[in-house]
Amino acid sequence: GKADLNSETKPGMGMVAATDYDLPTRWTHQPIGGLSYSHAEYHTNNQQIRFDLSVGGGGFRTNDDDFFFVYKTNESKEFTFAATLVKIDPPSTSSICGIMIRESKTVNSSFLFIGASSEHFLVYLRETNGGPILESQQASRSGRLDPITFQFHQKEGVIMPDCSIPDWRWPVPQKFAIKGNRPMLVGLAVCSGSSTNTMAQFIKVSDDDPTNGK
Repeated sequence: GKADLNSETKPGMGMVAATDYDLPTRWTHQPIGGLSYSHAEYHTNNQQIRFDLSVGGGGFRTNDDDFFFVYKTNESKEFTFAATLVKIDPPSTSSICGIMIRESKTVNSSFLFIGASSEHFLVYLRETNGGPILESQQASRSGRLDPITFQFHQKEGVIMPDCSIPDWRWPVPQKFAIKGNRPMLVGLAVCSGSSTNTMAQFIKVSDDDPTNGK
């Protein structure tokens, strides 16, 4: 049946069971658009929690997106969501890995994404459902190696993206902001951009969403 986005607090109400991919409670996985392969794993070895997302194909285009999304629903007014990308395997200029906040699971939903390929930091914004990707920008990763920490902060009804590595922070332009204070899907987003599969590893995936708890 259709996934009920409110079912995360009511197990067994149509949501893909977290145990299918050993994801934590309240998280689910969804290939958006057309992908040749997608798989997620959740590891808790040595107290270090890690998400491994593998994907074949996909990309962010003007009017539709193909990518692998591992997410939960965020209901709160004020929140921070963060994840640290430690590895893109194999390193590729076409593989794009990061975090996304999205209105729905449709291929042309409005969204905000911040992430990286092997050579660039990237940010994308589609402001309205069904609209084109209005804004995109990249910054060179020259000499700036993993790990990379991505964050969304919602304050006073506006969600802004953030990207940093130790000793350096990307000054993301103010135009990459979306309206908050509404239920949104927030999580990890990965595409390989080619027929070759890509695996992205994320650690320190966290949120301080008071409505969802820790």
